[in-house]
This record gives sequence, C-alpha cells and structure tokens, in this order.
Amino acid sequence: MASIVDEVQNYPIEKRAVIADAVLQTLNQIDPETQTEWSRVAQKRRAELMDGKVCPIATSEVMAEAYSRAVR
Repeated sequence: MASIVDEVQNYPIEKRAVIADAVLQTLNQIDPETQTEWSRVAQKRRAELMDGKVCPIATSEVMAEAYSRAVR
C-alpha cells in the first residue's frame, strides 16, 4: 500500500485529484439521480460564471467570513 501512495504523490495535482475522487466514490456511493442533479447545477453555475452573471469570491474572503460568523 505504501508503494501506491509513494507513486501517486509524484503525480501532478490534477491527476491526484482525479484519483482521490475515484477512491472516495468507492467509499461513498452516490445515487445516480443525485449525481445527475449535481452535474446540472455545476454546469449552470459554470455558465453563469463564464457569462459574467456572477463574480467569483476569493477563498480567503469566504474563509474569513465563515470564521467571523463562527466566532460570533
């Protein structure tokens, strides 16, 4: 098992993300209807972003706001 982890650690981050997602999906089986709906929502949100209908917010801003709300 350690040799698999050692090998994967040398892969580019994009490939590691795909592998991690594939492994997680074997642990948490997703209902096909739920997966279809998530894909639809993701495509819609991407289109809104690409069309300029929404603006992205930096992760640091989102985390700062979440922390601010958590410590209130």
